[in-house]
Amino acid sequence: MIWNLIGAPSTLECPDCLFAFDVTLYYDAANSTGSDNAGCVAEDLAFSYGYIEDYYGYPALSVGYDYAGSTYWYAFAYAEFDASNDTLKYRSTRSYVDYAYSGYYTDYVTYYYTRYYTGEAQLTR
Repeated sequence: MIWNLIGAPSTLECPDCLFAFDVTLYYDAANSTGSDNAGCVAEDLAFSYGYIEDYYGYPALSVGYDYAGSTYWYAFAYAEFDASNDTLKYRSTRSYVDYAYSGYYTDYVTYYYTRYYTGEAQLTR
C-alpha cells in the first residue's frame, strides 16, 4: 500500500522532539496492491509525527496522540535525520514479510501478511 504525505509544523506539543509535524497521508490507489482486509486501511489518513533523537537510546519517528486531554508520543519507526540536507528516513521497528497466520479469525485458512514500511521525507524550513 502506498501513501503520499504532506506535512506542516505540528499543533501538538512534543518537548522531546527535535521537530514535529502534522501529516496528511493520501492513499495512492493507482499504485497500491493492498486492500481494506486484514486491518489495512486503504484511505486517506492524518497523524502527528515527531522525530526524537534519543528514544531509549535510538533515534525514532514517533506518532503523537491525545488521550484524556494529555498528549503522548509513541515511537513506531527507526529514524535517521541528516541535518546537512534536511532529509528524514525511517523504517518499521516491528516488521515481518510473508508471515503465515491460520486460526479462529480466518476459519483456519492460512493467510500471509507482510508488515514493513519505509519512507523518506524532505523537510523545508
